[in-house]
Amino acid sequence: MRKIIRSTYSTYKSEVPDDDTQKMSEYSTVEHEISKKIEKKVRGSSFSRFSRARKNKGGYFKKKDIHLRNVNSIVKHYTALQKKQSPYDPPYEILDHLFLGTAIQSRDIKQLGFVGITHVINCEAEHPQVDTNEIFYSKANIKYLEFECKNDDEYDMQQHFEDTFNFIEDCRKEDGKCFLYSPNGRDTSGFLAVTYCMIFKKWTVIKALEHCSEARGKILLNENFQRQLVQFAKDREMLE
Repeated sequence: MRKIIRSTYSTYKSEVPDDDTQKMSEYSTVEHEISKKIEKKVRGSSFSRFSRARKNKGGYFKKKDIHLRNVNSIVKHYTALQKKQSPYDPPYEILDHLFLGTAIQSRDIKQLGFVGITHVINCEAEHPQVDTNEIFYSKANIKYLEFECKNDDEYDMQQHFEDTFNFIEDCRKEDGKCFLYSPNGRDTSGFLAVTYCMIFKKWTVIKALEHCSEARGKILLNENFQRQLVQFAKDREMLE
């Protein structure tokens, strides 16, 4: 930008007679005005390109939803805590009748029986790490529900809330205990655990997320599911 302005100065100065003071003054005024216009134009062009680039990324003018920021902060907080857990821990108790866990925990029928599990929900039945199914649990008289969720950036988790809620409620009314699990016990199953707590306990999204995170540790690392959780709360006026 400075090179452009200096070049403009030089062009106009070369046209000014050395012995004409009055004209020199006039030219000085002109070059000052032109330099201001050039500087404004160059800056405007640069800022315009910068603005468009940031707009396309959705980062400069489009502020991140404050509720989404709060959810993300809780996830980061519990991730940073690095709570010591073993894949062979007993299922994590979320409520008296709801437990959250992993694919490894789902295979331990003896441990599930010790906890008193009567119902299970398999959130990612097609995942290669998951090798349990209805036949596997029928031997222990455990009722079974499965979904074929995908832990990715596009999958719609909200579509499974109603079936999950009804299944857990049936379990509760039978004085049973439900084990909700996915390969890592954090994302797909974590989403359904938080949303269930919101509706059953009438908690805000933040309270439900904090409660489940206290029991399980870090959950909902998938930002797609974080956004869906905030939308779920918005739709039901449960943000605050």
